[in-house]
Amino acid sequence: MEKLRSLIILIIVLIGSNELNAGINLIVDLSGTWKFRLGDHITWRHVYYNDEQWDTIAVPCPWKSQGYDHNGYAWYRKTFTFPEEPIGNQLILIVGKIDEADQTFLNGQLIGSTGAFPPETKSERETLRIYDIPTDLLGEENVIAIRVYNIKHDGGIYKGPVGIVHKDAQEVKLFEYFISME
Repeated sequence: MEKLRSLIILIIVLIGSNELNAGINLIVDLSGTWKFRLGDHITWRHVYYNDEQWDTIAVPCPWKSQGYDHNGYAWYRKTFTFPEEPIGNQLILIVGKIDEADQTFLNGQLIGSTGAFPPETKSERETLRIYDIPTDLLGEENVIAIRVYNIKHDGGIYKGPVGIVHKDAQEVKLFEYFISME
């Protein structure tokens, strides 16, 4: 009965929201086309790394369903412009769910990591990635680079939404609840 009540409240919130992206007001929607490359090299995290020769891939969507039958390392990169002046440390990056482990970089700096890479791998496939964004890292033009290790399954950023939001505990809790119900 309590779950049903919570679900009804969630539906009301979602219907009343201006954004239909799981009820979250994204400041920057990062879903869509990203740069993508199989393999692994730590220099791929840097802002000025030239990724022009990389493939493009849809996010969120498993890489296997986009023609990459691959277990192992791959990198995603996305360049974006931040539309407003950040206030304090009140922003978070939601990277959705990633199959299996990730390290996420903003402008070359590690801002979050979930799961474990070889030699002792740990899958966190069902864990929603939510990372604080230090506002001093944001510039006019920014690069998110995500190093992914896939052990099995379909690989990559497979479920969204993916974007930047203002940090608000209520919104994040509501979003986590909504994703857990899928």
